[in-house]
Amino acid sequence: MSRAWRHFLSRAVIAMAVGLLIIVAPLPVWTPRWFAYFQVPVVVFLFVCYLGKLLYDMLFYNRYCS
Repeated sequence: MSRAWRHFLSRAVIAMAVGLLIIVAPLPVWTPRWFAYFQVPVVVFLFVCYLGKLLYDMLFYNRYCS
């Protein structure tokens, strides 16, 4: 596996771990009810956007291959 793919996979695993931690973390009692409905979709959206950015950087910029 090339160096760029290893770099991509390591960053993707770290992002997934952080996302899962945010999704699973218990909310305080005083948290508004509407926040619970938006927490998971927002985290998933940001995760997908971050993966897209990682893929774009890996495929179109040659900084990790040299």
